Amino acid sequence: MPMKVTQNGKTSYYAFDPKRLAYLFHTEDAFKQSKEWLATEKIIDAMAQLAINNGSKPVFVYVPSTPHVVIPFAGDLPARQLQRFLGYVEKNLRDTPEKTKQAILDNLDSLENVFMANCTTKQLHCLSLTPAMHQAMQQGVQTYYSYDQHWTPEGNKVVAQKVAEYLTTLDLHKPF
Repeated sequence: MPMKVTQNGKTSYYAFDPKRLAYLFHTEDAFKQSKEWLATEKIIDAMAQLAINNGSKPVFVYVPSTPHVVIPFAGDLPARQLQRFLGYVEKNLRDTPEKTKQAILDNLDSLENVFMANCTTKQLHCLSLTPAMHQAMQQGVQTYYSYDQHWTPEGNKVVAQKVAEYLTTLDLHKPF
C-alpha cells in the first residue's frame, strides 16, 4: 500500500504489503493466542535461558514494521482503500471500512505491547525502537526505504544510537 508522509517540511513515500498491515490488525488478546506469538515466545524463552546459563544477559529489541511506524503519520487514510488492501490477506472482513480502519489504528501497538509485557513479566532487558522511529519521522527523517522493509542509512543511525543509549543504562557486569 503506498503512503505519502509529510513531516517537518519533508515528504517521504512508503509502501508495504498487506501481510504487514494484517499483523497490526489484531487485538493484543488475539495476538497472545496466535501460533506465531506462542512459537516466538518459546524461542525468546529458550534464547534467554541459554544466555543466562552461559553467564550472559540477553537484550531483546522490538523492531517495528514499516506500517507500525508510518501509519500514525500518513494523515487521513481512505478507509475503503485500507479495507480492500487488508482484504487481500484477511478474507472475512465484515465490518464497515470505517470500523476496519479504526481497528487497525486501535491495534497498531498490539504486537509491541505483548512483546514488551512478556519481557517485563520475565524480567528481561528489552528495548522498543518504536518511540525513536516515531521521533525521527516527526523530524522528517525517512527511516525506511520507500519500497522495502529495511532501514535507510538514516534509520540505521537512529537504531544504532538508541541501542547504544539503552546499553549504557544497563549494568551488564552485575550478576543476576
